[in-house]
Amino acid sequence: QSAKKTCRFLGLSEGQTALLCMPLRFIGAKMVMVRALLSGLEVVSVTPSSNPFKDLTACVNFAAMTPMQVFMTLKDATSAQRLKSVGKLIIGGSFISKELRREIERFPNPVWSTYGMTETLSHVALCPLNGLEASDRFKPLEGVRVSLSDRKTLIVDAPDIVDGPLQTNDIAQIFPDGSFTILGRLDNVINSGGIKMSPETIEGALEGLFDPPIAISAIEDARLGEMVVIVSEGPLPENWETVCRAALSKYSIPRRHFVTQKLPRTESGKLDRVALKMLAKRLSAENENP
Repeated sequence: QSAKKTCRFLGLSEGQTALLCMPLRFIGAKMVMVRALLSGLEVVSVTPSSNPFKDLTACVNFAAMTPMQVFMTLKDATSAQRLKSVGKLIIGGSFISKELRREIERFPNPVWSTYGMTETLSHVALCPLNGLEASDRFKPLEGVRVSLSDRKTLIVDAPDIVDGPLQTNDIAQIFPDGSFTILGRLDNVINSGGIKMSPETIEGALEGLFDPPIAISAIEDARLGEMVVIVSEGPLPENWETVCRAALSKYSIPRRHFVTQKLPRTESGKLDRVALKMLAKRLSAENENP
C-alpha cells in the first residue's frame, strides 16, 4: 500500500524508467523494484556506488538515493547534470545537511526527502526540498495520520499499511496542517545535569561552523551524569569553544573535544550513535591515561 501511495503521489506511469542504484538488501532498493512492478516502470540498474551517475547515460524518470550518493554525485560536473535531469527524485536513509539542501533547491525537477520506518517497509511522508512548495516539514501521504505520545515522540497511524498505530522513537513537532518535523531520537537524548537535549539539534546549530565533520555525543560525568562532548574528524580551531558558545545555549555547549580519524557510520551513511558513544568513552580514557 505504501508503494501504491507513492506511485500515485509521484505520478509514475507505465513506460517510464526507474533507477536502481542501491544494494537489494536495502529496503529502499526493494521498494524501487516494487514500485516498478506496480507502475510498469523499466528498471535501469547500475552497480551501487557513491556516484551512480558516473557512467550512466540512460534517461531516468524516477530515482531513489541516499543523501551521501546525492552529495558525491554533485561533486562531479557531468554526473551532477545527469542527476539534475532526473524527472522525480526521492532521498532517504539519513539526515540531509543544510549544504546539500541548498544545492537541491536549484534542481529543475521535483525532489523530496522521505520519512519512513522498517515496519511500513517504505516511507509514509514526504518533504518537498525544492520548487514553490519547498519546506522543512514532512507531509503525510494520503490516509496517514500522525500524533504525539506523552514523550513527544511521533505516532504514525497508517491503517492501509499496518494494523494499529506505530510508536516511534523520533521526537517530533506537529503543525496544525498535519505536517511535522523530526527533532531527534529519544534513544539519543543526552541528560546532562537534569537537562535533556538532542545531539541532532546541537549538530544542526553547529552545522557549517567547522570545516571537519563533527558529531555530538556524551561521556559519563560524576557531577552531571552525562557530559556533552564534540568529536571531529581532524582538529578544530583553537577557538572552538567560543564558536560553540555563540551558537548554543549554555547547557548544550560541549565540555570536551575529541579528535578521530573517521566518525563511525552505518552502511547507509547514518552516524552510528552507539559506536560514537563508545569511541568518545575510549578517547576520554586515553586522554586521562596517556
